[in-house]
Amino acid sequence: MARAKDELHGEILSRVGADMVVNPEIEMGARIAQSTTFAEIVDHIMLSETYGVSKIQCHLFQGRTLSDLGFGRLGATDHIVLLIQRRQEIIIIPETSQVITGWGCPGHRGT
Repeated sequence: MARAKDELHGEILSRVGADMVVNPEIEMGARIAQSTTFAEIVDHIMLSETYGVSKIQCHLFQGRTLSDLGFGRLGATDHIVLLIQRRQEIIIIPETSQVITGWGCPGHRGT
């Protein structure tokens, strides 16, 4: 594992054999940019240049289905919901008919 000062340094470290290169400043900068650009994003991790995973707050989507919001393979956005967590309940790859409700969302009653 090696720590890079910038992208060029990271590329050099990879080419000389570093099995893992980290650049905390760039990674944290990307996370801060995501969270300030989109207020509903709590955390974001880039998996590659084109794929990432975001944790978003549910209160903005309360009472709407994933389909209403354009999520899904055939949705209006190119975003797929991997899971929904409500307290101890986790729904993995929910159906697009899933309604957003849950703990911590305005209007939450019970489960």
